[in-house]
Amino acid sequence: MLLSALLMALSACAWANPMRFGLTDSPGAFRVDLPGSWARGSVAGLFEDVSGCRLQAIESVNAERTPENTYPGWKTRFEKQGYTVQQVRLGGVPALLARSTDNVMGLVLRDGHQLNLMLNVSNPEVNVDELLTQFVKTFIWLN
Repeated sequence: MLLSALLMALSACAWANPMRFGLTDSPGAFRVDLPGSWARGSVAGLFEDVSGCRLQAIESVNAERTPENTYPGWKTRFEKQGYTVQQVRLGGVPALLARSTDNVMGLVLRDGHQLNLMLNVSNPEVNVDELLTQFVKTFIWLN
């Protein structure tokens, strides 16, 4: 019985890849494909991996924010907290990613929508840089 429950859980995890975030008609909806066995978490916009990683995206409508009036302050705030901040392109859109030893925070502004991204890694065997590289490479806007 325990073995069948474990097999069902593993098949459900594998089914979740690639991960889709956001509502179908939202400009903030995206897809990403990361290595591992990811499954939807108990909170909307959250996926968890059996290795101890969590990826969450929170979307909000925020038309007054633009990269020009938002990114510099966001970057400064996270650098003061000890994060290393880099500018990347997610699906062709400029974004900021702030990395510490075990987590990454991100900010993307697109078509009046703001995406706050959080990647937490609690397993020291998971290479955060490799996971982040894969995230950027496989990021695709759905709309």
